[in-house]
Amino acid sequence: MRKSQLTGENLLFHTGDPKFVYITNYKAGYTSILTSLLETFPDIRAALWEKGLPPKGDFDDHFVFTFVRNPVDRVKSCFFDKVVVTPKAYLSMTEVPAPQDCQLTIYRACLEHLDRTAVPAHPSHREVLERLRKLSFGEFVHLLPHICLTDVHFYPQSRWLDKFPTLRERCFFGRVETFGHDWATVNEHIGRPAPLLHENRTDYGQADAEAILDVATRQTIEEVYSTDFRDFYPAGISAAGRA
Repeated sequence: MRKSQLTGENLLFHTGDPKFVYITNYKAGYTSILTSLLETFPDIRAALWEKGLPPKGDFDDHFVFTFVRNPVDRVKSCFFDKVVVTPKAYLSMTEVPAPQDCQLTIYRACLEHLDRTAVPAHPSHREVLERLRKLSFGEFVHLLPHICLTDVHFYPQSRWLDKFPTLRERCFFGRVETFGHDWATVNEHIGRPAPLLHENRTDYGQADAEAILDVATRQTIEEVYSTDFRDFYPAGISAAGRA
């Protein structure tokens, strides 16, 4: 299977030797994990939901895993990856790229909840890019309560994994903050080394992310992603590491 063949499937599974299931989770090492699995296991298969997997009994001996990320770092990554366009990058564009679905989601939310203006039925690529270029990190976080359930990039991770109840019961939860150690654990369970390439790493040098993470912004993130903190990061925001 090639990456270009994936069309939004949420599960990657391997029924040969070794046997495993990976539950995708965006903005939590997804691209690096996906690349590693596709290169190491070319016969890997994909499914949209649990009902797309073979009968449950056939998966009793499969190792199930996913990776999660501290919500604060995940939100920052969403902002820098899906919103920020540096002046240098903007000026070098010969053609404005078509916006991704998540960027259209942010654009519509900007008009509805910040600008209080009607959303064009078919905004131009430039209109979307220009509006997103003006969006601050604080404003982006302010929009999260309105968009967090509309796109997988913003979806609360614990609630997302609830969509796979049978698999979640026996899932190993790796953490981006301890990626190297936890990926080694995955390799131990599947019994075959899969080299992990850190692709699409966020460049926090584009802006002073810590300076704009004020009290109100932190509080909003805590509220929107309360289930993630409860289930994966009970020690709170201070436990956040760096991928």
